[in-house]
Amino acid sequence: MNESIDESERVSDQPIQTDLAQQIEQCERNARVLIDRLREKEQKAVALENKLAEKEVELARITNTFGWRLLSHYGPIKYRLLLPAYRRLQRLFSYKTR
Repeated sequence: MNESIDESERVSDQPIQTDLAQQIEQCERNARVLIDRLREKEQKAVALENKLAEKEVELARITNTFGWRLLSHYGPIKYRLLLPAYRRLQRLFSYKTR
């Protein structure tokens, strides 16, 4: 009698086991898809990091040139000395033409 109960329980558990096995397979497929997506994202991140490093090297090369240093000193001189003198000359000549 106990054997028939055990066997009937096994028969009733089979659909549950099949369903669980299918769910496990689906989860494993989803995990593989997510792992593939993660690898793609990591590859893109590495590519972007490489591009950024290249741009930083290029920027450093540009900003370390003599011309860049010269122009960086020109700005303050321009706003402190040249533009005020230019405006004074403009006012001076605009009064003479009136």
